Amino acid sequence: MSDNWGGELAPEGPGIYAIINAVTGDRYVGQTKNLRQRAAAHLRDLNRGTHRTNKDQLLQHAWNQFGADAFGFEVLEEVRDNTGMPGFDYHVRPDNLSLAEHYYINQKGEYNVDPRIVRSEYQHLIDEKAWRDPTPPYPAQGKDNGSEPVGDAPREEVGKARVSVSGIFAFVNRTNGERFVGGSTDIHARTREYQGQLRAGKCALLLLQAAWDQYGADAFDMVVLEEVRDSRADEGFDYGRRPDNLSLARQYYISEKAEYNQDHAIVARRHHDLVRAKAWRE
Repeated sequence: MSDNWGGELAPEGPGIYAIINAVTGDRYVGQTKNLRQRAAAHLRDLNRGTHRTNKDQLLQHAWNQFGADAFGFEVLEEVRDNTGMPGFDYHVRPDNLSLAEHYYINQKGEYNVDPRIVRSEYQHLIDEKAWRDPTPPYPAQGKDNGSEPVGDAPREEVGKARVSVSGIFAFVNRTNGERFVGGSTDIHARTREYQGQLRAGKCALLLLQAAWDQYGADAFDMVVLEEVRDSRADEGFDYGRRPDNLSLARQYYISEKAEYNQDHAIVARRHHDLVRAKAWRE
């Protein structure tokens, strides 16, 4: 271990951190839900020469050049994780950790390839340091305020029965933007099942599992791309004549971007006119 590392002293809560080169002052900025665990994972991978926070391996190359003793782990700010709050929706208001990470990367982040953690339309929240607001306002669930389709899955309130949500979801790698697209009549149950399998290293989605193992759980967000009505129980439904709504919508989103999906053919090509027409929204 580097004598100057310091990551073992980090708190075990969420926050923003930097790995700083004491020789040049250059740094890598990241976010995590457990600072101490993340510091240990970085140190392990850097010492093994397998560190990949981005495809260019900027931090790993600098570590190899300057040596372990040139680097230290520093907590920039402890930040409350708000992704479990009732009403939280990433596409209405990005989560606290993402806002704070964007702020610190754009201050100084030479070993970060992409400084764009959140979209430019949320710059006012970064300027206001909105992640420090103890009670951020959230709109009523199901409203999108004219933004893109809903972001994170609706959260269940303590003491209330969870309502299943049917639709299309994605596991998104914040490091490189790559994603797996899935569909389910119960997004909550399906994504929790996948997360359990991924943590255990036993997920049948091989491309997603490999990326999860490489980048770590903290690199991934689960977002709801769109809530979609399950049409299979409709009177007269016949898949051979018209695929169900979930299949049509999943084909659309996979065709847009789905690097971790092994199979990109969800519906037959003769039904692609329905996909292009977004017929599941009728």
